[in-house]
Amino acid sequence: MAVVDGEKLSTVNDNDGWYWATVLDDEFKITFENSDGSKVSPVYEVSPATGTFATVESAELYFSKEEAEAAIGIATYPVYFFGTEAWANVNVYGWLSDGTQLFGGWPGTAAANEGEGWWRADVKVRGEVDSFNLIFNNGDGKQTVNIEGITPESKDIYLAVNAEKSSGQLVVDRYTSKEDAEKALGVSGSFTTAYFYNTQGWETVCAYSWGAASLGGWPGTEMILEEDGWYKIVLPAGPGEELNIIFNNGNNGKQTSDMKITDMKYRFFLHNGIGFQKYGSKKDALAAIATGEDVQYTTVYFYNEKAEEDAWKDVALYIYGGESGEYNNLVGGWPGKGMDREEGTNWYSVDVPTKAIETGTLTYIFNNNGGGEQLADNKNVTVEKSYFTTSSTDGFESKEAVLEFLGIAVEEPEEPVDPDEPGEVVEPEQPDEPQQPEQPAEPEKPSYDPAPIVKIIVPVIKKVVKTVVAVVTSILKRLFW
Repeated sequence: MAVVDGEKLSTVNDNDGWYWATVLDDEFKITFENSDGSKVSPVYEVSPATGTFATVESAELYFSKEEAEAAIGIATYPVYFFGTEAWANVNVYGWLSDGTQLFGGWPGTAAANEGEGWWRADVKVRGEVDSFNLIFNNGDGKQTVNIEGITPESKDIYLAVNAEKSSGQLVVDRYTSKEDAEKALGVSGSFTTAYFYNTQGWETVCAYSWGAASLGGWPGTEMILEEDGWYKIVLPAGPGEELNIIFNNGNNGKQTSDMKITDMKYRFFLHNGIGFQKYGSKKDALAAIATGEDVQYTTVYFYNEKAEEDAWKDVALYIYGGESGEYNNLVGGWPGKGMDREEGTNWYSVDVPTKAIETGTLTYIFNNNGGGEQLADNKNVTVEKSYFTTSSTDGFESKEAVLEFLGIAVEEPEEPVDPDEPGEVVEPEQPDEPQQPEQPAEPEKPSYDPAPIVKIIVPVIKKVVKTVVAVVTSILKRLFW
């Protein structure tokens, strides 16, 4: 803090070793000290004829930071970091070969934001130094690898993350200018290269954009196919909320939903088996389709308290989320995917990819299927709590839990009635062994009486003989008489 004529003033940290305070006077005496009153600086007498930059070395005043630093033998070596990782804050931690810390303890000091994605770390050392080492980080678990061996003579002081080589700590490539780094990564504050991997087998791939940049009327401009199988297009605007893009197959019936490129990292698009999503590198995008695993789904249930209203007969679920919007339009563009109603109930359901739910980044919006009404955002989204209702933004673990919340009695099924115990079972009597039937007696042979036959045959024979004799006699008479 600063003290002027006994009055204590707060100071502002420029994050380069310098602190300053505003004094509403043109002539005054000022000192600087720690908040506990220790380490008091010399007294500086400021007037229109003096400078306003001071050091702890003496009471002398200077007209610039550079002049003051040079007076006490401090040399400044700037190093630049291209913030394509979409960090909200960038810190720099540094050390010399003898272990001397350049920016205090971990995570170091905030780097200076130069705009358009670039951050600057001013490495200040006293006396001669052979080299120094840096780590850039976001103060929340993300960091680069050790960037070692930077010298006062180094020209390659423009650093950018190589996402294709990184896993865990971020690998950094070094360039000799901002322009070279931006060209290598395909992005800057004034242009954005978008990439698309054609997993759908489209014969033609086009990109249509609007808002911050235009690629002409629909279907836009045909994309360039590179040797690695990726299509690319350069948009004449830096990433931001107004940079919108749709990939399509040249107006032949296939297209992505409306997509945005809001930051320098998430510019790599493909269909991952669930839907069209964006990723932070080609490597990460291809990894999403390399597993060959079947997509698993979780059924999401919604109890529609307005089901009897005509406006709410149909219900749709819209989903957005992801670390950088990669799950926006997860089940389709607005109003999302229509939910199926269970017959005879107010329950509706739809299937949602389990892997996306497990990220903990999704938000559900239940709506009347694009009819102009929607419920508040449901952010309490987990696989275990996949039951929702109209009057709450919380998720529940079961249908019963939802109904209990709504005060709707759940009818318990009646206990089945046990049938009467059967009486004593009487074993049937075993039948007697069947008796072997008696063998039938041999029938008597009938007695044979030929008399009736003889009585018939004898007269017939006599008649036949008599006739034969008469015939023979007649023939003989004719021959001899």
